[in-house]
Amino acid sequence: MTTPESDPGLSSGRRTLLTIIIGGLSAAALVSAGFILFGDQGDIVARTLWTVLILTAFALIVLAETRAQYNAGWILPLRVGGWVLSAFVALFNTWDFRTSLSDTIVLVPMTITAIIVIQLAVLHITLVGRAFWTDPSAPIRIAAFVATAAVAVVAIMIVLPLLLRPDDGFGELYWRFVAALAIVAAVATVISPLVRAMTRPRTPVAPPAAAAYGPGPGQQYGQPFGAAQPYAGQPYTSGQQYGAVPPAPPAQMPAPMPPATAQAPAPAWPVYYGTNVPLPVMPDGSPDWQAYQTGQPTPGSRPYPA
Repeated sequence: MTTPESDPGLSSGRRTLLTIIIGGLSAAALVSAGFILFGDQGDIVARTLWTVLILTAFALIVLAETRAQYNAGWILPLRVGGWVLSAFVALFNTWDFRTSLSDTIVLVPMTITAIIVIQLAVLHITLVGRAFWTDPSAPIRIAAFVATAAVAVVAIMIVLPLLLRPDDGFGELYWRFVAALAIVAAVATVISPLVRAMTRPRTPVAPPAAAAYGPGPGQQYGQPFGAAQPYAGQPYTSGQQYGAVPPAPPAQMPAPMPPATAQAPAPAWPVYYGTNVPLPVMPDGSPDWQAYQTGQPTPGSRPYPA
């Protein structure tokens, strides 16, 4: 049997996370066993079956998450944390003795709704974090962090009434705060891509180099293409019969063609988007593409021409 410590495919961080998850599952199983042995409520068998199903599904999901490969180290703890919170909501509604078993079955749609809200919040935070948390522009980063915090708070405020019941003191003022934070989250989420679209135009394409063409047959260098060339044969004389082939001129060696010296013009130096200002020059002589993206010269670059 492969354990988290002996599996070479798991990193140390993932082994630690999986160990914590196994410990949490064991603790939840012990608590459920205590309810069964010492509880005086009815319908314990049905609640226990729900607990076994929830813990089994949660264990399989966490195992699949630990096997997935993510390009950022914070994504796995975030996703596993979302599933931990989802499992807690399901177990809380299962063992809430304020309600009977029939009421618990009615609470299944509320539990599913809470899990969907949690997973949508995790997905939103993952997408925003991967796209904008490490952006070099401060306004984009700030908007991304505000959107992340607002979405997390809104998700928690929506899940709490589904967990503690809507009649436990969640009045009109509470839902006003939820709506206000949802608007803030939506606006902050839209700001990041809009600011990036305005400050990050598409990468410029250097103009293609003009091809160098040599002279055509019988054409000298420096003479326009298609210009008339002087006749190199014998001139027509009055004694020559019309249609007769003139005598061939004496054989001569063709003059050597001068070497082609025309070269393609160098590509134009790239400029800032929408301007004629050339980009700065990096120490290695290449254009400062970072300045094209941010609009500000990169430290260490020098103005063009060097």
